[in-house]
Amino acid sequence: MGMKNLQKRILIVESDENTRDGLREFFVVHNYLVDTEKNGAEAFKKLNSEYYDALIVDDNIKQLSGIKLVEQVRSKNKSITIYFT
Repeated sequence: MGMKNLQKRILIVESDENTRDGLREFFVVHNYLVDTEKNGAEAFKKLNSEYYDALIVDDNIKQLSGIKLVEQVRSKNKSITIYFT
């Protein structure tokens, strides 16, 4: 019997590469599974195809603003934890 993966999955959506990389490194070191995107449109695609426990989003992202992304995500997934940077 295999062990269930208990790591939490986080999607970080951040336009600034240094901030995005820093956040990713922080959460990886703390045993989270982390994906990153630099714009809202790509993040929305990923959120529709993958499960995430949390979303960390920059409110200044391109192609789909952070606020719009959160509105769309919330309409489909009420349980995801969302943080703004």
